[in-house]
Amino acid sequence: MQKWIPQVITILGVTVAFSALPPVAQAQPSQTVQVQSQPSIDNTTAPEANSQLSNQPDLALLAKTVANFVKSERYQTESELQLNATSSGTTVRSSAQVKTLAQSPQQFRSEITFGTPGSSGGRRYLVVSNGKQVWIYRPDLKQYAVSDYASFNKSDNSFLIGMSSSLFLEIAPEFKPLRVQGSISDQKIREILAEMLRSEKTNLKGDRRSIEGRDYYVYEYTDTKEGYTINALVAPDQATVEQIRIVSQSEGVDVVINEKILRRVENPAIAPDTFNFSPPQGAKKVKSISLEPF
Repeated sequence: MQKWIPQVITILGVTVAFSALPPVAQAQPSQTVQVQSQPSIDNTTAPEANSQLSNQPDLALLAKTVANFVKSERYQTESELQLNATSSGTTVRSSAQVKTLAQSPQQFRSEITFGTPGSSGGRRYLVVSNGKQVWIYRPDLKQYAVSDYASFNKSDNSFLIGMSSSLFLEIAPEFKPLRVQGSISDQKIREILAEMLRSEKTNLKGDRRSIEGRDYYVYEYTDTKEGYTINALVAPDQATVEQIRIVSQSEGVDVVINEKILRRVENPAIAPDTFNFSPPQGAKKVKSISLEPF
């Protein structure tokens, strides 16, 4: 998680928005989770509320949420990222709209656009991984770069495919044996979580919160060694993650990365070449491309 923070500082000061690229999947999805009337992205899990969270989080709800999060090997997620940095009382921010199709293990196709919502001229990127190689393409320059998956995953750019998609790709392989056995159950995952909490002495808290008239359950995990806190805003009735927030400090700057999940589709049908990239005619290969708004 901490690897993302320097890139946040680099991006800040520019407003980022979504402008749809061609859809990554033509077929209809098997199941869609549409999040409606979400709280403002600025108003979700405020630090002052989190400091009072219980030390005995609801593991039953967490287990059900994790089961829903990883029960399929493939998800298509549309989300809004907001990046804030505060130093000496001054806050600057940037935001991004992202559409990512992620498939375990390590495959994804992500469409990212920078600019003001509804405006033209925003910078757009297409990022594709076949599990071994990652291609980054800039349509405006007709340039693309290629790297190995491990290098991209360690880079400061990786969170821009969406924190939820990046997290899914990281943890999904751990649950593959359960998927193969058809035993991804709330009870089984609750047993795994309970064991993890005992063995790792994880600093996990949780509690119910009413935010803008809606009831949520907020989970908070603090990694004191790495120096960050991650919050997940869960809709308790559906046991689905609606927002993820990471709070950290780097180079004397307080950094907050917030992702609002707008739509998450379970197991969408995909084209055979979804996770491969064929350079358009006239496209030039370059050494590297960084995902930047300007």
